[in-house]
Amino acid sequence: MKLRLGLVFSALMANLLVLASLAPMAHAATVVDFWIHCEFMTSGTFDPITNPGSTTTEYYNDFFANTTTNPDSTPASLHGAGLGATSCTTSTDTAAYWAPTLTLGPGEVQNNHGVGGACVTDAAGIPACHYTNIRAYYGQGNATGSQLTNIPFGEETVGGNDEATGVQPIGVLSWACGGSTPFHTHPYNCTPYINLPQDQDGVVMRVIVPRCWNGAAATNGANFSYPTNGGTGTNCPANFPKLLPLINLRFHTGIVNPCLGEMKGGKPVSCGINDPEVAPNFGFENANGTMKPWYQAYGDFMNGWQYAPQDNPGGLDDLVNDCLITGSVACPPNPHTGPKSNDMPT
Repeated sequence: MKLRLGLVFSALMANLLVLASLAPMAHAATVVDFWIHCEFMTSGTFDPITNPGSTTTEYYNDFFANTTTNPDSTPASLHGAGLGATSCTTSTDTAAYWAPTLTLGPGEVQNNHGVGGACVTDAAGIPACHYTNIRAYYGQGNATGSQLTNIPFGEETVGGNDEATGVQPIGVLSWACGGSTPFHTHPYNCTPYINLPQDQDGVVMRVIVPRCWNGAAATNGANFSYPTNGGTGTNCPANFPKLLPLINLRFHTGIVNPCLGEMKGGKPVSCGINDPEVAPNFGFENANGTMKPWYQAYGDFMNGWQYAPQDNPGGLDDLVNDCLITGSVACPPNPHTGPKSNDMPT
């Protein structure tokens, strides 16, 4: 079970579900932000937040960013790997991000593949597929700089609910096709939106990380919560008064038509942008050979970033302070310049 470490999910569910009835949210909702592009690193049955030290976790995860991530990883060990120990385009991002490994239903295909390569049939006989890439967005998230507290080093948090019994609130988990396409509660057909040079390569899974903090130990997820007015909101519960920048993780699935292979009444199912509430034909890989439902998605963040000034200018604290909190420097252009770039404001 990943829903732990105090996401305060059940207590806030009623408030969060309100967002599911709102109009689709455009990517421009986060007005001031910067983002980091990271390639696939590895996959395995381990989860250093939920199940530290174990190599027999009951589900598979895909990992991004820090090149040393393993079952025993901690924020300190990630940070200790040093500048450049990352699959991201920004050398100071030595955090770790992960999400459940994709698997496909009958007839479904992953059209686009990242460095993890094409789907392969695992030992249990189901196709295991890796995300093409991830983009980690850090932004003001409907707040002003003066409302924000800098992201604490060592933060370990999980967005989403791996035991959800149905669609999660759109302010926690949503789906789009990249670029300026709308976010919805369900994945929809991205065929009209493919633009590979712009990295619109199929269905994108967006996971919002809890952004309210009580100021206590950052390595304990019980010290973080979602806002009472939804994952992208700014109204923190009284016992979690510190509002952090909005972190939203966007996992690119490489799946263009999420309901390919599904039939209804002898005809292929349609799941275009105007009828997105069709269950997609993909899920996530469990170690026992079963498929975890698509709506049980989640995304993890372990903050092992390099920090300034002790490590390197352009660390996360420096970047957040300059372009999100004080606004003294404009957020860097996206994507950041070149592999292992450290072209960050200081």
